[in-house]
Amino acid sequence: MQTVNAVNERKGQGKSPRSVFLGRVFDSEGRCLSPSFADGRGGRRFRYYVAADAPPGDRSRKDTAVRRVSADLLERWVLVALRRITGRACIPTGALEAWVLRLELGEAQTQLVVSADAFVSRHRDLLLAEAQACPARGEWMVWEVSDRMAVRVVAPVRMQSRGGRSWLFGADAGPRPNRGLVAGLRRADEELRVSSASPMADVATLRGAVSPTTPHARQLCKLALLAPDLQLMILEGRQPAGLTLRKMLRSNPPLDWAEQRTWIRQLGSTG
Repeated sequence: MQTVNAVNERKGQGKSPRSVFLGRVFDSEGRCLSPSFADGRGGRRFRYYVAADAPPGDRSRKDTAVRRVSADLLERWVLVALRRITGRACIPTGALEAWVLRLELGEAQTQLVVSADAFVSRHRDLLLAEAQACPARGEWMVWEVSDRMAVRVVAPVRMQSRGGRSWLFGADAGPRPNRGLVAGLRRADEELRVSSASPMADVATLRGAVSPTTPHARQLCKLALLAPDLQLMILEGRQPAGLTLRKMLRSNPPLDWAEQRTWIRQLGSTG
């Protein structure tokens, strides 16, 4: 038994997971989210903050409240936000627990209450102005209390768990590549290479080019002819939110690069 316990401790099992924001994370209805964890494959431990007392809810309406969020995701987001608004390149060990007073996870925004001690400036009249000088897109800040001991940061970000994974949705969530689109581009390049029809091939190779063997492959190959800036946009995850590989394969892309950009925008805006 001692041997088993020793192995579990080395793997991280049998220990109480550390929760930096214990008692300070709340959902949009004011419920405190409690620390929780789950063990995955290989003994990996996943930490969460969960609204343990959340009611089952009315299934006839969509429940949009944040009921669970990855602790790692939340803590990373707070760390990045603190570095940005406080002007500190390095956040000292234990600073998250000392400086973060409250976190509110709303349906369309996340609010962070930060102690004034976190800021480099010690002058209360300059502190908020310095913090507001480098906000993320759509982010704004106000004094939390009249005595100016804390700053409330309001960010247009929603933290959400789906299918066991946690995501950031909002203005500063950053680009997120669509795996289907990226795989489609790579497959298109490979199909053209195998068919000796790659735009990067030399003249001698192009003379031996053959048509792809299936209708799907022929349609897919058209993606390799997209404008370079459009391909880079897809690879970096900056494509329109509604753009999918299925939509692109159901429509014939124009050959003109300028027309392709309009075509991409139209596909991304359709349901």
